[in-house]
Amino acid sequence: PFSFRPETARGLYFAEAELSDPTNGERVFTRTTFAVLPPHEYVCTDPEKSVFGLSDYWPYPSEKDVLDLMDRLGVRWTRLPTTPTVRPGRRTMYHSGNRQFRANLTGAEREKWIRGELEKCVRLNAACWEFGNELNMSSGTEQKTSNGIGCAVHAPKYGERVREICRVRREMGLEGRVRLASCGLAGFDRVFCDRLRELGVWELLDDVCLHPGSGGKTPDFPFVAPERDERLPTQEYWNYFGTVRNCQAYLAEHGEKPLWLTETYARTNPNRRRRESLRTSASSVVLNYALGLAAGVRCVQHYMLFDTGWYDPLGAQPFNHEFFGGLLSRDQSFKPSAMAYAAIAEA
Repeated sequence: PFSFRPETARGLYFAEAELSDPTNGERVFTRTTFAVLPPHEYVCTDPEKSVFGLSDYWPYPSEKDVLDLMDRLGVRWTRLPTTPTVRPGRRTMYHSGNRQFRANLTGAEREKWIRGELEKCVRLNAACWEFGNELNMSSGTEQKTSNGIGCAVHAPKYGERVREICRVRREMGLEGRVRLASCGLAGFDRVFCDRLRELGVWELLDDVCLHPGSGGKTPDFPFVAPERDERLPTQEYWNYFGTVRNCQAYLAEHGEKPLWLTETYARTNPNRRRRESLRTSASSVVLNYALGLAAGVRCVQHYMLFDTGWYDPLGAQPFNHEFFGGLLSRDQSFKPSAMAYAAIAEA
């Protein structure tokens, strides 16, 4: 144990602890941070007037701790509530992954599942239901890969499911209460969206969800052309602001719908190209929110609160980029990006 006295009312302190073996000179070390944030009373506590969200989180070290932390950071939206407590000043949307989409359920089993999901949306007072996740990346196998982008392999099956959800929702009398959003699109896949329009499904969706990547570029990278041709996205496909602007232009052309950025990133994988440093991740969080707000999106949801994966909370997979998207490290210490999130939410 050690202690120190912060010299400022607000700041991020970097600490390193080292252990040396005097017999052979071997050294081991660990590094962490300590964050100091003064109390802050937010002027805007209405989620309907805020774009600040988080894609995912877990109740560590306790439910109260994580809810207090989100209150202090200014989080107004969650994508999937992991704790049973809903606090004033925060609302959720509801996200269901792909397990049930891929499952070979019978018609009756599938309808029972849909009814249960719609009932859950009502209980949560969810703003909308984001059905499916990055299905446009699939090339027909269980594994999501970028090879599926521009192929729209799952568009027909997805359309069938959307129609069924709309039918069940209508039978339950929930058309005006539960909005249906698209699956979180992995980048702006124009071919997938066009296919949904051809199938008559696009018009059934109330909202659109988008996951604008970064590809190692700054969020304001001056991206212009969406594809080289309709099947082969260019190497510039993964970008932030160009993706958002192209999607908004598509919505302006084919019918305005609220646009949710349900996964935005500032991943800090060490020793990997096309990823952020701890320093640049803070800048990227600022730009993600500023540019998202400028583009008129409904909500920007950072992926995610902790460095970890949803299927292995607080686990470690050093070569899996999904495990480095948090505002906090695995030991629950603040990254500079967490300080950036708090600063812009306050502003």
